[in-house]
Amino acid sequence: MVTLNLISGLGADERVYKYLTLDNYDINFIKWENPSHNETLSDYVKRLSKQINYNNDNILIGVSFGGIVAIELSKIIDYKMVIIISSVKDKYEIPALYRIIGKLGVLNLIPSVVLKSFKSGIHYYFGIKKREEKLLLNSIINETDSVFLKWALTQVMRWNNINIIDNLHHIHGNKDRLFPINKIKNYFLIESGHHFMIVSKSQEVSETINNILFKGLKKSG
Repeated sequence: MVTLNLISGLGADERVYKYLTLDNYDINFIKWENPSHNETLSDYVKRLSKQINYNNDNILIGVSFGGIVAIELSKIIDYKMVIIISSVKDKYEIPALYRIIGKLGVLNLIPSVVLKSFKSGIHYYFGIKKREEKLLLNSIINETDSVFLKWALTQVMRWNNINIIDNLHHIHGNKDRLFPINKIKNYFLIESGHHFMIVSKSQEVSETINNILFKGLKKSG
């Protein structure tokens, strides 16, 4: 059985995937768990891997931080392919400013309530203008655990992956402000796609995912 293991963005749940129209595959939503104190990303991912049925032909699909988690999962489980959306493949695609902030530990000095209150700025960086999208993202931000929020942001900024895994497919928008496309290599382009394009450009993203799956699974057999 081919199973699509869907991993949402930072703190989000399966709501970000409800706008996609995917072909008829078995779906497994990976649910976030609260990190332990000073838990590493690799140890955290090992815990998440328990949500995956190892007997299936697993495909990992992750958006934003979920893309990073998908890549880390691919290092410890057998997989058919990995698809990341609005994400990064290695540390070289992460903006230098983020890496500096992560190294200095600046996030530890900022109260979580301040991070969560910066909604207008978040809307800008996610490229959100429609009311429905703002309400969805606001709900996600409000419901995200504060400890998880800081931990996950730190993991992104300190991610040191340098190896590109096999059978990795990257979907990215040329208007992404969080992960600018000028640092991204080898991707499927979504024109005018912002960081929240899994919602705002759901039709184009769906078509791209379905094409990747069809060609990749046909090739593998």
